[in-house]
Amino acid sequence: MTVTADPPAPAARARGMQWSDVAWVAAVAVVVLLFMGVAERIAYRGRVMPGIKIDTLDVSSERELTAYAAIQRFGRELAREPIHGSTNGHQLVADPTSLHLRIDARATVRRAREAGRSRNPISQVLGTLLRHVRPDHVKPVVTFDASAAD
Repeated sequence: MTVTADPPAPAARARGMQWSDVAWVAAVAVVVLLFMGVAERIAYRGRVMPGIKIDTLDVSSERELTAYAAIQRFGRELAREPIHGSTNGHQLVADPTSLHLRIDARATVRRAREAGRSRNPISQVLGTLLRHVRPDHVKPVVTFDASAAD
């Protein structure tokens, strides 16, 4: 009796991560992140983006009118507190009313709304991720009388 056997199949190569697999994973991750950035911009239209703070005031995810009211309250509180500073080793204290210190709430809300909205897609995606880890701080728009400060 004669037995014939098929030639042995090539041994299945132990398949690890190939460069093509890494490229596919990276491409999928980039597409998902871009989608997240676009979805966030759409979801927060008319609102401040999540993770935005103005000094110590958290205005993240607030509607414009709510953020505007919060900034106005914040400005009134700052206008009552003495301003502390130092120069050349001397401690200085100033009354905000004598400096005519004022926070421009409209310009500050505009600045807060623009924060996190970039035309650069890479910056937009990174900002979406980073704002969930740590807040973006926006400086308030402040005006004062420079001659009174002198």
